[in-house]
Amino acid sequence: RMDLESPHGVEWKIKKAKLGVVVVMDEEAFKKEIELFLDSTADKLSHSKVLEVDVMRLLKFSPEVVDYLKAQPEAALPLFESVANAVLGLPKKLRFYNLDETMLVKEISEEHKGKLIQIEGILVQLGKPSFLKKYAVWCCLHCSEDTKTYTDSQELTLKPPNSCKHCNRSPDFFEFDSKNAERFTMQQFGIIQDSLENTDAQTTHMGLELWLEGDLVLW
Repeated sequence: RMDLESPHGVEWKIKKAKLGVVVVMDEEAFKKEIELFLDSTADKLSHSKVLEVDVMRLLKFSPEVVDYLKAQPEAALPLFESVANAVLGLPKKLRFYNLDETMLVKEISEEHKGKLIQIEGILVQLGKPSFLKKYAVWCCLHCSEDTKTYTDSQELTLKPPNSCKHCNRSPDFFEFDSKNAERFTMQQFGIIQDSLENTDAQTTHMGLELWLEGDLVLW
């Protein structure tokens, strides 16, 4: 493991692993880099509810941040979003585009699970939009305190907490205000495949399942 310095004076770290290089970035350092980037590009940002981030522009500003985003998106994206909301003063959804690498569906493997990648393909199947509950608030029957849990991004399931974070007692909860509209978003199932020009005549078309959420849902 070794310490490096980013072009903007923020310390970051990498460590070697058997399957490659795992990027580990200090939370405060990452947030500082994002704040500097947003400040430097404020005049180029969209004023819509979606914050579209050009990854190639971010790459020129801080390659370390892009490495961390691509390698650890589940940890990095909430931090990026929280800093963006604080800097811009408005709640924003994040959308990244123009990554430095674009993959075909047939190139995706287990090693890309949990990574931020950009895929080129054709949408060949699209389901009907449906509701997805983003989170739930559970009330503990022992201490009456509330605990929030979020829908699992992989399994799309929403479960009560294992224990109360306030009293640490066994999981005896009931869901509070379960029909609150703010807890729901729209979702839609789809399948994409490689285009004909990217597929060999003797190769079986491989389909990749995906879920569209929020403003990405196609009506």
